[in-house]
Amino acid sequence: MKELDLQNKYLINFLCKSVDGLKYNEAKANTVSSNFFVIEDLKYFLSETELNKSNYKTLLRKFNSEKELLNSFTDFLDERIRSSMNMAIFINNNQSVTFEGYKLHLFYPSGTETYGDKLFNQNIFSVVQELPYTFKYKDNQLFSFRPDLTFFLNGIYIGYSELKSNYNNQNARKNGRKKVGKDYLSAAQEYLQIAKDNDLNQSIRKSFLKIFEKEIRDYINDHFEECDKKSPLSSPREEIMITEYEGFHSYFYSESMSIEIMDTIRQFYEKYGDMDNIGQWLEIHNEYCSESNMDSYIHENNEDFFNLMFSSADEAVRAAIFGDYNYHDDYVCFNGYGNLKSLNEYNLDNMIDKDVLIEWMIDNL
Repeated sequence: MKELDLQNKYLINFLCKSVDGLKYNEAKANTVSSNFFVIEDLKYFLSETELNKSNYKTLLRKFNSEKELLNSFTDFLDERIRSSMNMAIFINNNQSVTFEGYKLHLFYPSGTETYGDKLFNQNIFSVVQELPYTFKYKDNQLFSFRPDLTFFLNGIYIGYSELKSNYNNQNARKNGRKKVGKDYLSAAQEYLQIAKDNDLNQSIRKSFLKIFEKEIRDYINDHFEECDKKSPLSSPREEIMITEYEGFHSYFYSESMSIEIMDTIRQFYEKYGDMDNIGQWLEIHNEYCSESNMDSYIHENNEDFFNLMFSSADEAVRAAIFGDYNYHDDYVCFNGYGNLKSLNEYNLDNMIDKDVLIEWMIDNL
């Protein structure tokens, strides 16, 4: 199944159209402003919902037009968003704001003592398919990409999603995460070209990279049992990845990341690439063990290993019997008792401590 079929026939149907779906609105890309607001959703939420409409009507009298009011209000919100760590924190801390002396609600929580879920049901959840994101600097376009799905709450951007289909031999953990990482890296590299002498207060960064650094992050992993729990699709089984920098070491992703650290990311990827090949991780793991004088090498499970490590067949058989060894596994190491422990690719991926290796690799750039 093509990703667009997954997107249109199943996920959009569940989000927006199905009777037992989530009741999202599907907004069109041309309704999204350059600073990532669905203006019509925001306007409706402010002008028509219960706790906002009175103050909104009063505010209208202070401006020459409704367009001027909405432009001023979105500029006000954009500045607040840039100053927040991410959108989850922004929404939690700004369920209501005071604008020009009047209180306006940005989000209605559920289960309140006074209203129950009545106000929550007035929130507007929207999704946009294939929304282009571009960033220009001095009238030159520096970067663009097109997420599969982009999500908004009451007209305010909250995050985006990349979809991956098993029918294309892709999965969320590898291909989805790789796509998100590459997009973020490409944007960061373009940012670095203009940042060092031109962005001391990081205003360009906050505007350029906010789609990556502000979005609410969640990740639905690629284990089928987790997909069954979290994905609305039961047949055919597919995987959904909502942007998450899972797999990026904390050194690589933080809201206070300096230009120097972003430059380290660039150097890292230039030297090591995407590191999505388990063979690369195995090679780095063994190199780390050698330099750190650690006896935790992992070897390919083949005849060369046995000829190198054992002086007799009896010795090898004994190590296999008293260990946890499967002849069909691809990799093998010694446990703490000197016996064999075999590993398949999944076990190997879990055994290698990638955070430790990334720190060591960064230190050796």
